[in-house]
Amino acid sequence: MKELYDQTKERLKTIEDYLKPNVKIHTIWECEFDQQKYPEVDPHLKPIDKRDAFYGGRTETIQLYNNLSDLKDDPTLNKHDKIHEIKRCKECKNIKNEKCIHSNEERVIVGTWSTIEIDKAIEKGYKLKKIYELEHFEKTSTDIFKLYVDTFMKYKQEASGCKCDPKYCKPDCENDKECKTKIQYIIDNAAYNLDIDKVKHNSGLRFIAKICLNNLWGHFAHARLKLYELLDILQERVLYMDTDSCIYNDDGSEACKKSRKYDGSKLGDLTDEIVSKHNANHIKQFISAGPKDYSMKLDTEKLVSCCKGFRLNAEVEEKITLDKK
Repeated sequence: MKELYDQTKERLKTIEDYLKPNVKIHTIWECEFDQQKYPEVDPHLKPIDKRDAFYGGRTETIQLYNNLSDLKDDPTLNKHDKIHEIKRCKECKNIKNEKCIHSNEERVIVGTWSTIEIDKAIEKGYKLKKIYELEHFEKTSTDIFKLYVDTFMKYKQEASGCKCDPKYCKPDCENDKECKTKIQYIIDNAAYNLDIDKVKHNSGLRFIAKICLNNLWGHFAHARLKLYELLDILQERVLYMDTDSCIYNDDGSEACKKSRKYDGSKLGDLTDEIVSKHNANHIKQFISAGPKDYSMKLDTEKLVSCCKGFRLNAEVEEKITLDKK
């Protein structure tokens, strides 16, 4: 069809070039005739394409700079729950307005979304003006990824050892009471069973299990809605977000206290990476130039940086620092 269209346009151009400048050609397409004949019919839209609704995770810098922030990570994978990017007015988005000054007609967004995202948008006050086309799946399942996730989450948790969570384990912990408490907590709140005899730190096995989990194809609408659940609580305190993580300013407010209900060790819980991964208490400075490009200075003076496209080895880290961002 596209080839035929291109050939028609090419022939039309040849004729116009030949007749110029004495004759001017006016053209009208069949779809324009149809629109005149049936004005109540919407202008032609292409058939629905499922890929138009296939978005990845949400990665965005909300604030370019801030001090004394706190990092939380949400490691939910494709197993639980039903995070939604609710766009502001498209005109405001283009001119970067803080307060919308446009009419409802100017603010209309046309797109392809999954029903759970539409439900969330309606819940937040959006109005569904018109439905052009629906694609309904007669069969649904909540078990597609469960066995896969359970298998590799079990390997990862066991290979993490008992030192992975300071909340439950002492520095010299060797399967003592605190470690068993942690394991029992996970067993009670997860669909997989851990073998307490296999809970031993193994960085190689943990890496393989983590890669297998990360390679699970697709970040679906359920994941975006899970992230949005946290963003909706924290509101303007959010500094940066990634597919499964959020950096925000913990100001001690009720909203921040409310977000702590997501803390824990089971799948879908939040992990404080400042403590568990970097052995610090809080962030002193945060700066970002955009998605996948940020740097943090912790209270231990350690710098944690991410710069898309660069492998941050010792040589690169000397040149790409917080001060130089």
